[in-house]
Amino acid sequence: MTSFCETTKNFNCFIDNNEFDNLLTELTKTTMINEPELLEVLPLLLEKIGDYKFSEKATRCGEVIISKMNPFAMKAYMNILYEGLTSLKWQIKKASLILLGSLAKHQKEIVKYNLPNMILKLITMASDVKKDVKEQTKICFEELCSVIDNVDIIKIIPSVIKGYMEPVKYTEASLDCLVATSFINDVDMPTLGLLVPVLTRGMREKKVANQRRAALVIGNMCKLVNDPRTAYEFYPILKPVLEKGIDEIAIEEVRKVCENSLNTLQRVSSEATTISDNVISIDELKTLIKEKTISHLDKLMNNNLLNLITLCCHGLVLSNNRKFEDWNSCMHDYFLHLWDTNDNMNQIIKEIYEKGIENLTPDRVDPEDEEEDLCNAQFSLAYGTRVLLHQTPFRVKIGRKYGLVGPNGAGKSTLMKSIAGGNLEGFPTDLITIYVECEIIGEKADMTVLEYIMTDEKVIKHGCKEEKVRDMLTSMGFGVSRTAAAIDGGVSTLSGGWRMKLALSRAMLLEPDMLLLDEPTNHLDQFAVKWLTEYIQNLQKCTCLVVSHDTTFLDNVCTNIIHYENLKLKSYKGNLSDFVKQKPEAKAYYELSSDTTSFSFPEPGPLDGVKSLTKAVLKTKGIHFQYPVAPLPQLIDVSIQCSLASRVAVVGVNGAGKSTLVKLMVGELEPDQGTIEKHPNLRVAYVAQHAFAHIEDHLEKTPVEYVMWRYRGGIDKEMTQKDSVTMTDEEIKAIRKKAKEEQTGIVEEIKGRRTGKREHEYEVIWEGIGREDSWHSRTELLQMGYKKMLDEKDEQIAMESMLGQRKLTTGEIQKHFDGFGLEPEFAQHTRMNALSGGQKVKVVLGAGLWNLPHIVILDEPTNFLDRDSLGALATAIKEFKGGIFMISHNAEFYEALCPEKWILESGRLTVMGAEWMEEVEKARKKAEKLAKKTLNFDKANAEAKVDASGNIIEEKKGDNIKDMNDKEKKKEIKNLQKQIKDGRKKGSLSAEQIMDLEDRLELLKEN
Repeated sequence: MTSFCETTKNFNCFIDNNEFDNLLTELTKTTMINEPELLEVLPLLLEKIGDYKFSEKATRCGEVIISKMNPFAMKAYMNILYEGLTSLKWQIKKASLILLGSLAKHQKEIVKYNLPNMILKLITMASDVKKDVKEQTKICFEELCSVIDNVDIIKIIPSVIKGYMEPVKYTEASLDCLVATSFINDVDMPTLGLLVPVLTRGMREKKVANQRRAALVIGNMCKLVNDPRTAYEFYPILKPVLEKGIDEIAIEEVRKVCENSLNTLQRVSSEATTISDNVISIDELKTLIKEKTISHLDKLMNNNLLNLITLCCHGLVLSNNRKFEDWNSCMHDYFLHLWDTNDNMNQIIKEIYEKGIENLTPDRVDPEDEEEDLCNAQFSLAYGTRVLLHQTPFRVKIGRKYGLVGPNGAGKSTLMKSIAGGNLEGFPTDLITIYVECEIIGEKADMTVLEYIMTDEKVIKHGCKEEKVRDMLTSMGFGVSRTAAAIDGGVSTLSGGWRMKLALSRAMLLEPDMLLLDEPTNHLDQFAVKWLTEYIQNLQKCTCLVVSHDTTFLDNVCTNIIHYENLKLKSYKGNLSDFVKQKPEAKAYYELSSDTTSFSFPEPGPLDGVKSLTKAVLKTKGIHFQYPVAPLPQLIDVSIQCSLASRVAVVGVNGAGKSTLVKLMVGELEPDQGTIEKHPNLRVAYVAQHAFAHIEDHLEKTPVEYVMWRYRGGIDKEMTQKDSVTMTDEEIKAIRKKAKEEQTGIVEEIKGRRTGKREHEYEVIWEGIGREDSWHSRTELLQMGYKKMLDEKDEQIAMESMLGQRKLTTGEIQKHFDGFGLEPEFAQHTRMNALSGGQKVKVVLGAGLWNLPHIVILDEPTNFLDRDSLGALATAIKEFKGGIFMISHNAEFYEALCPEKWILESGRLTVMGAEWMEEVEKARKKAEKLAKKTLNFDKANAEAKVDASGNIIEEKKGDNIKDMNDKEKKKEIKNLQKQIKDGRKKGSLSAEQIMDLEDRLELLKEN
């Protein structure tokens, strides 16, 4: 020690490299007792590092000091280096940056904790005018950032550093990289230390897009903070910029992002273990150390050890550190040379430690549960781009019944399905977990109870024999009494309670370790709920995980509650009532159980000539259809009609032709025989059974971009590929051949449409040069073979009639998506390939209904919607002012919504319940009569009808059906039938005109 002290006294006189060699030799021999001398040498070394003659060896000496230092004395060294950064000499600035960067190599763990403050210092140095300082700053950035272990951001560190070095040029690019980064791993102190400055700068940018990016990343990172105290450290920095965004940003959606991020920050920070105001102060700690070391106080004072030890120990107080080994590291080696016996020294260290931690917050200790574990795992869970659980512990015991509790949308069902599907990385794969659901799959609806179990893939794989299956069903009560469900009876006839028993029979045959029950009491009567409660209570070796909004049921079956808390699962002992006593806010979860999702279909626009909701706007007459490879026809002589009031369920077994009929109605297929007539301005929305097929070629777009692409130009691009408007090569050849024979010319394009005397007329552009455009009636063009071109033009005009009501802008599209529960975060800023299945369905529904359809056709809607969304869809269907057609095997769903059923069997259609339409029409007529009486619109006082020239129009007696006698009615019926027949045969009447004639014909027959 004496040799080192003598060497350092003459350090300022060093004039050659040999002297540095001597210093280097002495430095390697130093111990922690020399730390005060090391702190004195460091500022002198900084000056020598700046001298190019001694730079190399002085730097090596500085690095040795850095490597020798006590990590808990970091603050003392940092103060010296920070002071060097403010020097007027650029050489000292550079030297300080060199040694600051070397800290990352020698003191990695302590640099992690101090990185936030270091980054702020480097940001200041990045604007230094001296090129050498700026270059060394960039190097120092890279060296210090090497301590970051978070793999999510390692790849974007260079971009962030660029943003700090040249903020004007690269800040936006840094924010883009951050927004594109999926944060999965824990966010710790060094991660936030690096990113918070660029995020606060982004929040101060003038561009709202940058402010939104920054606020979004702040919220995402706060959700993944591994220690709430980390978020608490940055709370004073982030809170003001987010509040400013909420107060000043003009765009509501961006303000909402700021608000959500601020709420997340406040929630996480509030959980931090804050330091008590009563902790020992640095002066009190210094006095304590003096008192305990009074016999050696002179040595401590002379060597400046007292101040150093006090500084190290008080750093532990400020970080709420109660670890004895860390306190020992701050004192042991310094005291080692002062005491002759270690026992006395260790006792003094212990006394200082106990007094120092006296008012620190103790760590929480959970009581150990001695029961046998079924599972003790840790995993993460995401739903699309949204993180639901992050590195959460999951510990459950054999035979316990756990209620899974959290707010709507927390991801309870997603967790259970992920466990059952084996999709959780970190969850034990050897556990048998069974997801219990009592819904009968449509394709199995015609099976018996026994067949339903025996054909189950998992039951087959498990090797269950028929005898064992029968025994299990019998034990559940099947076939044991006259009132019980029969084992050989059909599953479609089972009530909700028997369906639950059937699902549990299947589950228990598989001998599960864990049963996953998602809303098991839904559709059960009180007797079935009582049976289920007792059954679950009596399971001794099987663990149950239950999600339910039935509070009484959870109280009766649960032994524990697992609660979603800040991306973690926290376990509580007791049932739901016990849990609510500890967490009163959880009571709100059960008050409004289905309000998180709501759909609202847009109001359809008017249709020319359609004054009654019950008037047919789409008809089929005697259509036949058979796929080329099918042995039998799918549809035989099918005739139906649809109106704006229609609520129709198309039902039948698989392969009956339901989807085929719908595809013919929307024009995706053409009938082999028969006719399809529709109002020329009718708009139809069709959501296919495989809903994602609509968007699978556009997954790189956001939902808003997809809608813009689909409807830009005034047409629905998804509908242009329909068979009904796409001409085949054979059809084109036939038209050209006929045109050549009759010398009528070939139509290149139908340019426009207008209303003629008897029917619509169309403006035609002819192929070739020299022939002027001309107007022709629909009948003429039909006779020439241009039906598909006419239909395409009609559909285009129908779309154009909607354009005046809708603007294809981001704001308007977002308002539309709001009606389907798709938030701006997902509609405007997330590509569809990153959306969850449920979110994609909302996109498909929203995009399909953008054109304000008059008719909505849903093919198996229960296949792609969860329970909440299905309830929202049902509400939207009830309130929709257009027609609804659905194909579904879910009788419970369609029977509540559709009074009319089209039953398809062996290709033939039977209509049931259509009489409700007649009741609707009668009610409408009755209301009209009442309105006329109220307004005194009788014949005596009614105004005379006049034409455009003011001439009085006399109504013919025969025009009023009620004024006709039976003979006149029969004659009128005969005339109408002839007109309709001739109009169809010759093509002289438009579809709209034929519909009007058929409506009058029906009225005549009724009266």
